[in-house]
Amino acid sequence: MVITIRLAYGTDEKRQTILLHRGLPVSALSNRMLDKIVHRKRGSARSTKKKTTRKGKSVGKEAEKSDDASTHKITEYFPLRRSSRKTEKQLEQEERDAMANAILTGSNEEFLEIFECEEKGRGIRTLRNFQKNEFVVEYKDETPYKGRLINHSVIRPNLKTKVIELNGSKHLILIAKRDIDIGEELLYDYGDRTPCTVAENPWLLNS
Repeated sequence: MVITIRLAYGTDEKRQTILLHRGLPVSALSNRMLDKIVHRKRGSARSTKKKTTRKGKSVGKEAEKSDDASTHKITEYFPLRRSSRKTEKQLEQEERDAMANAILTGSNEEFLEIFECEEKGRGIRTLRNFQKNEFVVEYKDETPYKGRLINHSVIRPNLKTKVIELNGSKHLILIAKRDIDIGEELLYDYGDRTPCTVAENPWLLNS
């Protein structure tokens, strides 16, 4: 016996059943049996679709996880480093602060030595090196500070004067005109060229 079932199903379509039994049409199957067959076919199709969809979703999530795992920020391996370089303005401010502290505390006094000389009487020489434009000492007249003992020189001065203001007060300071080595006598140009001063101190013009 050969049974061939041909189904056409849809919303508006009618079911048609042709059963061939030895070449003769037979109507042995009921509509209920056909409904079961149709239901099974539809359920099988839905199940296949769901599996495909779920598998697709699963593969998508795995791909996303794989992408996340392979994507890293460079900072995870090399921590950020803040620049420790100071700007020019910061360096200049540090120099000003250091000079102000040296002036107010008189910290350079210990690096100055009083010595005796035949021509000028007394003089000051340095016990350490000073760089060009570095603060050396403050000039304070009639005080125990050594700046007042520094001698004059027109020919070979190694210091120059500068007036600065700190905390509302003016200070006359001496800074290095060039690099100064240990043991050098400290000298600067007094700038006094009046006849009476030169007459009393003739060495002012040739020293």
